[in-house]
Amino acid sequence: MVTYYIRKVYKYSTRQYLLILTILVGAAGVAVAEDDELCLFVYPNPFVAGYVDAQLAYDLPADAVVSINVYDLKGNHVRTLAERVDRSKGGYRGQDRWDGRDDGGELVRAGPYLVVLDVRMGGEPHRDTFVAIVDR
Repeated sequence: MVTYYIRKVYKYSTRQYLLILTILVGAAGVAVAEDDELCLFVYPNPFVAGYVDAQLAYDLPADAVVSINVYDLKGNHVRTLAERVDRSKGGYRGQDRWDGRDDGGELVRAGPYLVVLDVRMGGEPHRDTFVAIVDR
C-alpha cells in the first residue's frame, strides 16, 4: 500500500508548484518527519538526467542509519542511492546524488519521481520524501 501526505506546497508562478510529500510504502509504524526534525531537499529541480546530477540535502538531528531510494509515482522501486549507511549528526549537502538512472544504469523517463529518505535514529524509524522532476 502506498500512502502520500502533502506536507508543503510552494508556488513559484501561476503554473509552477513544488509539493513536498511524505510517502508511506506499506510501512506501518513509521513516523512522519516533523519540519524541525528531518527535511529532505533535492536540487536542481527539475534536472536533466544524464547531464547533471540531482544533489540531495538533509540535516540529521542525531547519529543515524540512512537509506535513500527513488520510486516512480506508482510506488515502483527505481534506484537505491544509499542502503543502511551510518551517518553522524549534522548537515549533508551533495554527498548523495542521483544521476537520473535506474538500478540497471538506464536513463529514466522524464517526469516526477519520489526520493525517499529513511532514517533510523535511536531505534526509531523516520521518513521524508521529496518530489524530483526529471527533464530531457
